Amino acid sequence: MRTKTPASDVIATLIEYAKNLDAASFDAAIDVYIAWGKTVNSQDRLLLCQAMNDVIISHQGHGFQALLPFIVVDPDLQVVANAALKTAVLFPACHRDPLEGARFVARLTRVREHPKRCGAILGGLMLLGDERLTPVIRETWDCLPPESRTEAASRRSPFVFRAQVLLLIDLLEQEADDCVYRAITDTMGNLALKAQKCGVFDAERVFPAWRAIGDPLVVREHFSRAEFASEIVDQLDHLCETEPGAEKLMPLVSLLWKGFGE
Repeated sequence: MRTKTPASDVIATLIEYAKNLDAASFDAAIDVYIAWGKTVNSQDRLLLCQAMNDVIISHQGHGFQALLPFIVVDPDLQVVANAALKTAVLFPACHRDPLEGARFVARLTRVREHPKRCGAILGGLMLLGDERLTPVIRETWDCLPPESRTEAASRRSPFVFRAQVLLLIDLLEQEADDCVYRAITDTMGNLALKAQKCGVFDAERVFPAWRAIGDPLVVREHFSRAEFASEIVDQLDHLCETEPGAEKLMPLVSLLWKGFGE
């Protein structure tokens, strides 16, 4: 019978690594995290990630490195994306470059041994929904192989952000790989369905989040699905007209955004 590693042991080793930042502490944190992770489900690991997030906020970004094991070894790519997102917003960036945390996370994708993991890391940045990150995301996207881009485009969030939708449309216009194209259109369709229920948020993050006075997610405007669709209808029509290949995916995506069947 496999002995279950207590979550308290995981937290202790993560904090110890964040305090020492040496190879021995990192290896110990990875070993304990892997052993514990085998005995719990993805939801438990997401809850632990959130708990570490709250501790790091209380320490004003110090110890953000405790999130790295979630990014480096977790087998669930949604956990990887979630930890990458949190790292980007908790990184103790200087006032001169509030996007320093996002750039730090983007650099993690340069380790190319695990292309799907790299894609999930970038996907975490995409889920932030902040248009200021678009240049960082585009630069990283252009350097990744199709397998990574597919994973990045496939990450899911309970929210629909204007910046993410506009980014996906731009990426569709240049994407030549069939699998990546399909992943983007699948996500665009899912976002349209979510937008019908929750609308579309034009939002900006406070970087780093622990400097926020109040909610670190600042909503500048909240659109209904129909209101936002009027902004992108011309681009959707253009994508329908120019979509390559025999199997056409964009017509359905376009109809979902325009409210077909309502």
